[in-house]
Amino acid sequence: MITHMPDEIWIACTLPVSAAAQERIRAVDERIRLHVLSRDAARRLNDPQRKVDDAASANEEVRGALDTAEIWFGFSWPEMNFPSAGGKLRWIQLASAGAEGLLKQQPPAHLQLTNSSGLAATPIGEWVLTFILMHAKQMPLALDQQRDSIWKRYRVTTLRDSTVAVIGLGAIGGEVARLSHAFGARVIATRRSGQPGDRAKFVDTLFPVDALHEVLAQADYVALCVPDTNETRRLIGADELAAMQPSAVLINIARGTVVDWSAMCDALRTGSLAAVYTDVSDPEPLPSDDPSWQVPNLFITPHNSGNQPDYIDRAADLLVENLQRYLRGETLENIVDPARGY
Repeated sequence: MITHMPDEIWIACTLPVSAAAQERIRAVDERIRLHVLSRDAARRLNDPQRKVDDAASANEEVRGALDTAEIWFGFSWPEMNFPSAGGKLRWIQLASAGAEGLLKQQPPAHLQLTNSSGLAATPIGEWVLTFILMHAKQMPLALDQQRDSIWKRYRVTTLRDSTVAVIGLGAIGGEVARLSHAFGARVIATRRSGQPGDRAKFVDTLFPVDALHEVLAQADYVALCVPDTNETRRLIGADELAAMQPSAVLINIARGTVVDWSAMCDALRTGSLAAVYTDVSDPEPLPSDDPSWQVPNLFITPHNSGNQPDYIDRAADLLVENLQRYLRGETLENIVDPARGY
C-alpha cells in the first residue's frame, strides 16, 4: 500500500507492450514514468542463456532500471540478490500466473507481489479440451494413417458420459470444468481449500486434495491444473499413476515437475496408462536427444497453451487496474502468498 506521494513513479517494463498499452499505463497518473527495456535487455533477462548482441550493455540497462523503479512489470525478475538491487522497489507485477521463479529468490517481506492469474484461463482451457478431443477422436491415429496413405475406419469415443478429473480448481481448472461440462462430461475435481460436501460451478463432485487417489481412479481424463509449489512437486508419482485406469489419459498444462517424468514414461511403455498429453516437461525445454520424445503415446507441445495474440496487452491492462488500486492505497488484486507459493 502506497504511503507517500513522489513526484515520479517509475515502472520498469520488460515486455514489448504496444504503444496503445503504454499510453493506458501512463494515463493512470501524470506522475507515471514508464521505462520499457530494450529488446536485448529483455531477452537477456527472460532467457539469460540466450545470446544477445551486447550482453554487458543489456545487463547495465537492467540494473539502471532497477535503480529508479518503484514497480517492476514482466515475466521474470533479474537473477540477482534482492538486498543489492531495487532499493526503491515496492511492488512486482508478474505477467505470468506462476511465481515460483521469483519466490525461489526469497523476496523481502515488504515487497508486494502480484501475478496475472486467470489471464490465460481461456486459451489453456481450450488447449486441454483440444487434447481430450484429440484422444477421443483418435486424431494421432488419423494423422498417421494419412501420412501412410491408409484409408481405414477406427473406433472413437465421445466426451458425453466420460469422467474428467480436474486437479486444481483455480481459474484454469474452472475453465476446464466449464468446457468439459458443456460437452456432457461428468466433472470431478480437487481444490486445495476444498472440504467434504463443498460444491463448485460445473463440477459434479468436489473433493479435498487428500482424496487424490479416489479421484484418479474414477477418471477417463485427468487434467493437472495446479501451480508449482512445494506441495505439488511430484504430486503424480508411480503410486498415483497406478491408481489410474489403464484406459485413462493424463493431461498436464501445469509444470513438468508436478509429475514424476520417469514414472510417467514407464507407465506408457508398459501400457498401464493409455496416453499422456503434456504442454510442459521436466527438464524444460526438453532436449532434442531426450529419449522421452520416442515414448509411445506421449504427446508433447512446447509450453504453448497460454499463448494468445493479445496476451501482453491484456497483462498490461491488469497492471493498469492494479496500478489504480496501488495509487489509491487499496489492496491489490492477485496477491501472491509466498507461504502457499501462488
